Amino acid sequence: MAYAWKSLVVNFTFVDDDGASSTVGVHFPADIEDYAEAKALADDLAPLLAAISTAALTGYNINLSVVDDSYPEPDAYSDVEDKGVFLLQTAGGFRSSIAVPSIDETKLVATGARTGIDIDLTDADIDAVVDWLVDGHLIGAITYEPSDYRGSDIVGVVDAYKQNRASFKSRGRKG
Repeated sequence: MAYAWKSLVVNFTFVDDDGASSTVGVHFPADIEDYAEAKALADDLAPLLAAISTAALTGYNINLSVVDDSYPEPDAYSDVEDKGVFLLQTAGGFRSSIAVPSIDETKLVATGARTGIDIDLTDADIDAVVDWLVDGHLIGAITYEPSDYRGSDIVGVVDAYKQNRASFKSRGRKG
């Protein structure tokens, strides 16, 4: 896999008097890889956009896009709606979750009451993901630890299971 920067996108969210929301995305070149630069650009553009809209500018999010133009063909039996759901416990006592699309069926528990539903937390590949989420990842001298949206560190996995969750399908090729 050869991941390369694609672009940086800042999505500004506006809300009207009916409570409906809409976003406008502004793209920047791929050479902006620093969050502080991106935030400074967004902070400068936000009041300019707000000045030309009658809706309320409620905030923005920054997305650094990365693409792999050489990705392999997906397996013939893959289905992004079959999610591997990891229910996570945070240090603040909250729960958070991630859902991995098209969970590999060989990573599910093969025996017991929840055969084909529970994710096998003893599988080496699954364990590597869980360790990364719980322990974080060292880059240079800093360990970066994932968190929930409140900023509370992930400290463990409460449950892990397969669940069918709707996704945007590619023109109904499946089901």
